[in-house]
Formats: sequence, structure tokens, C-alpha cells
Amino acid sequence: MNNIYLKKTFIIILFSTILSRFAFSLESQHYPQFGYLLASNKDFSIWWAEGTYKIFKEQKIPESKSDSIKISAAKNEYEPFQLVINSRIDLRNVKIVLSDLKNEKGNVIEKKNIAINFVEYVNIESTTDDLGFKGYWPDPLPEYYEPFDVRSSENKPLWFTVYIPKDKKAGRYRGNIKIIPENSEKLTAQIEIKVFDFTLPEETHTRTAYGVGLNNQYHNVQTTEDKRAVFDLYLQNFRKHRVSPYHPMSFYPIKEEINCEKEEITLDFTEFDYAAKRYLDEFKFTGFRFGSIPGEICGHERYSPEFNRLYKKFYGKIYDHLKEKGWLEKAYAYWIDEPQFDRWEHVRKGMELLKEASPELKRLLTIHVNLAPTPFFYNYVDIWVPIFNLYYQKNARQRQKKGEEVWWYVCTGPKSPYPNNFIDHPAINHRIRFWMIQKYRVDGDLYWTTTYWRNNPWEVPMSYASDGYEYGNGDGSLLYPPQRETPAEPVLKGPVNSIRFEMIREGLEDGEYFWILEQGIERLKKMDEKKNKEYIKKGEDALSTVDDLIKKLYEFERDPQKLYKARENIAQVIEELGKQ
Repeated sequence: MNNIYLKKTFIIILFSTILSRFAFSLESQHYPQFGYLLASNKDFSIWWAEGTYKIFKEQKIPESKSDSIKISAAKNEYEPFQLVINSRIDLRNVKIVLSDLKNEKGNVIEKKNIAINFVEYVNIESTTDDLGFKGYWPDPLPEYYEPFDVRSSENKPLWFTVYIPKDKKAGRYRGNIKIIPENSEKLTAQIEIKVFDFTLPEETHTRTAYGVGLNNQYHNVQTTEDKRAVFDLYLQNFRKHRVSPYHPMSFYPIKEEINCEKEEITLDFTEFDYAAKRYLDEFKFTGFRFGSIPGEICGHERYSPEFNRLYKKFYGKIYDHLKEKGWLEKAYAYWIDEPQFDRWEHVRKGMELLKEASPELKRLLTIHVNLAPTPFFYNYVDIWVPIFNLYYQKNARQRQKKGEEVWWYVCTGPKSPYPNNFIDHPAINHRIRFWMIQKYRVDGDLYWTTTYWRNNPWEVPMSYASDGYEYGNGDGSLLYPPQRETPAEPVLKGPVNSIRFEMIREGLEDGEYFWILEQGIERLKKMDEKKNKEYIKKGEDALSTVDDLIKKLYEFERDPQKLYKARENIAQVIEELGKQ
């Protein structure tokens, strides 16, 4: 059976290599035209584009015109757009003045709900694959400050993120953004936001597991209290992006003492429980990484009869505590990563031991050397996580019917023509994977880390292995250190986001649109399927637009406007079904 899988894997990789030669290239497109010109004076122009684009310094001002910035969002949703300043002179001491947004009935979205960030650039000196090209690519979104300057003859994008509070009324809200330089006349951009008549839930229904660490080289904090405070800022950021970290309680460990002579373990859950209540209950993270298998216990080697007995005796108590608190259902034992074939028997032993110690603990396995789910691990894995291009839909469906979950992941691979999180990929690539999750009914998304800062990512966007192998631009670095330089004083700030991390949030929010629509369809079926047949069909037709955008994992729509159109249609159908 494994030989068959290996042959299929080889064919897929070979086919992907051939396809990549014909893949879409931004360089060959000479910066594809998009966006809308808003206003101009003798010194500078302003234009705008939606968030699912990457705006290059040298990109031409769009020929298309618009009288206002037009975006849409549900309640409890974040929606980005980009306002671009392109000047014929060096602008000095520029300020941005926002108004509140109001609808015709006098309802207000206060300007405090609109965040502004700069769009900065990193220099790509070595491309990830044939989707990229050398030069400056937009990615970091550092904190906005004013006044700021704008250099002539290049674009200066500003990243705006509008949050729609849950208590706002549906409708169209309007306001303006004034751009006021010291040495030129001001320009004003009108903004219009359509607020849909539904609310995204607090819970996120796509499971995620993303690594994140506190690299103190870029914070220089010394006390445990400060480290906890800074890491909490990272986790607040994850919460706003609907992403769940591996180890939210990493600075609040369970304190344990093992007495080998008496075969007793003493456990103190005080700090762990405090953090778990905040991050699992309040922040509503979808899961956390828990459950390891040490190399030895009390001198007994792993998998020896004494080791297995003590493991179940000691660690079974920890799992019992998690179950009592209601947290075991969110835990997953991700104790080994990407095992090679020669380790598979070893892995099965560990999975069997985990099951014996805690029957309800979910066992997660990442697989990168075979199509997965693979029969070799049937009944030993609860959460299957194949690398993206080795996802095997037929077996996935079979395992999901048995109550198991199937996720996937990207990392240094796969590369073009598959979508990934590389800086030198189009913005839609980072978002479209979550539409693929809907198409293929995948349960979750895993990413190895967001803070792989072996080199300063502000200066060196390429991620390298210890042996110098190039992982890809931005691989493992979805976030940036809070400042460019290594600090001499403590820096009590959270990370700087990237366009890629913002697109991941957009994709996860899209996933909530799908979930709400599916809930609406099921509600109508339960009420009266025959009577509601017309509306049920509308809902199913709206969901089928996912198939229009995605043909295969490596063949998908690259025009963001078609994605926005499909999203708008889904939102309208959600509203219509909600009235029935």
C-alpha cells in the first residue's frame, strides 16, 4: 500500500513542477493594473484598492476612477482597504484626519474603530519561486504615526482596517479621510461602508494551530511579569485575527514534582488554570498543543513496560484535570512532527500510549512524505494534517465520517503553482486557501510558526535553515519584531502584522460567512424543506460559487474582484435567508 502512495506522491510532485513553469508571474505582468483614482491636485494624487492586493512602489496610478472608497463587512468583522498617496513632489509633515462614519438614520461607527498602519517594503534578493521577482515587496504593516513624509515618484500606501462593532445597525455608513500635507493643498477621500445585516460569531469554526514564540532578542524584557505581558499582546493579536496559537499557556506551566521512590506526582494547576480561563474560555481559541511523551520516566526508557505504566499513572492525572475543566476537548497531542517512514512504527507506539493514558485526548500527526490520511495510521490518529499538496480527499472523507478531523498545512512547501504564505506571492494566495477549506471540507489549518526570526525579517525576508537552505521569503515569519533594531531597553509591545497575516484573517472571516450560510440552509430545511425549497436552492447556489473560484489545489482564481463578488453574493443570500 505504501508503494502505491509513494508512486502517487512522485507523480503529484512531478506534475506540480511542470505546472509551475506556466504559473502566473507578477513580473511578466509588469504590475497588473487595479485600484481606483480618487482625487488629484497639482502636487499629488490619491487612489485606493481593496486589501487583497499588493501595491508596489513603482506601480502606475490606476486609470479607473471612483468617487469614493467602497467596502462592505458584517458586524463583528474587520475589513481592510488601502489608500495610496502618489506625489510629484516630496510631501512634508502629512497628517490624516478621519471623520466618524454615519448612516442616513444617524447611526455612527466611531472613527476609533478605524485603525491605520503604514505599508512598508522588504527587499527580495532571492525569489521563492516563479511567482516572485527581485525587488521591493509590500508586507510589514508598522504602527502609524504622524506627521509623516512622502517621497516623490513612488506610491505610499496606508493600510486602513475598519472594525464593525456587533451593536451597529445594518446599512450604508459614510465619512471622509483628509490628507493634509504641510507643503500642499489637502485632498479628501470619501468612504462608504455597507454593513450587512448579520454578525460574525465570536467562535471561529475553522480550527487553527499556529506557532508563536517570544523572541526576547527583539524585546529585551527581563522579568517573568514583563514576558507574560508582552506575550499576552501577541495572543491578543492572534485573537483579533481568529488564529489559535500552539501554546497559549506557555508562560503559565503546570508545576509538577515526581517522587520516583513513592511513584507519586504532585501537581499545581493554579497558574495554568488562570491562563487557560483567559485564553481558552475568554479568547475562545479553538485548540492548544498538549501531551508529550518524554524520553524516560524515573530512569525507565520510553515504551518499556515500567515507562508505560508510570506515564499512564502520572500524566493520566493531568488529562483528567483538563477533562474536568472542559479543556480536554480543545487539546491535541502534537508530540512528533513530520516523521519519516523509518519512524512510523515508533509513532504508532506513542499514539497507542496516548490513547491508553487519555482516551479522549486527540492525537495529531503531520505528514509530508505520503498522501494522507494513510491507512498505516488508521485508528492511531484523530487529527490528520497532511502537507497541502499531499491532501488525499477520498481517504479524508472516510476518516471524517468516523469522527476524525482532517486539517492541512503549508510551510516551506509546496511552492508555485500552489498558494502559500510567501511574501512574493500575490495577496489572494494567502486568502484563497480558506475558500479551498470550504470546497474540500477541511477542518483546520496548521502553520509551523509566525515568529521564525533567525535573521531580522525587516532586513532579510528570506527564511533560512541552519544549513543555509532557503525556505522561502517570509516562511515562518507572518509577524515582524516590534521595531527594526535590536533594543537596548525593554520593548513592551506586540508584533507588527503583515499583509499575509491580514489576508489569513480575511480568509477565516470568509469561512464564517460559509458557516452562517450553511446554518441558515439547515434551519430552513428543518422548518419546512418543501416550503423553503426556493431559498434553500439560493443558499446552495451561493455556496457553489466556491467551486467557480477553485478547480484544483493548484488551479484557482487569481482575480480578487471575482472573490469579492462571490463574497458579496453570499452575504446577500445570508441576509435573505435570515428574513425567512
